[in-house]
Amino acid sequence: MKEEIQSMLSPKVKKILLKVIDEETEKAIKENDMNYLTDLQNAKKLILRGAWKTRKANPYLLFTQQCMLSNKPQRKLTLKEVQELMKECAEKWRQLPESEKKKYKVLAGEVMVYDYL
Repeated sequence: MKEEIQSMLSPKVKKILLKVIDEETEKAIKENDMNYLTDLQNAKKLILRGAWKTRKANPYLLFTQQCMLSNKPQRKLTLKEVQELMKECAEKWRQLPESEKKKYKVLAGEVMVYDYL
């Protein structure tokens, strides 16, 4: 199956797409657009490795991602600060009422995640 999916893009198209992604990555870095940069990195991974399997997203991970982004300062965090922020988000999830968690469960059913072999 891996070869079948990889052959969906010809080497020429793959090369062009990677070049465009690299150019856009440089722009995103200069403009400090981290969301766009993340999307570009994910797109590059998809092209280089190929997406083999999709699954529904995890509600906790969606909550944690949103929590991290909403509480992240505009500067680069140290590893210790990231760990503390993750602990705070985990505690918020534990204290979240079931009605609020349900919103993330519904959202998780609509979002697909790509797994790689």
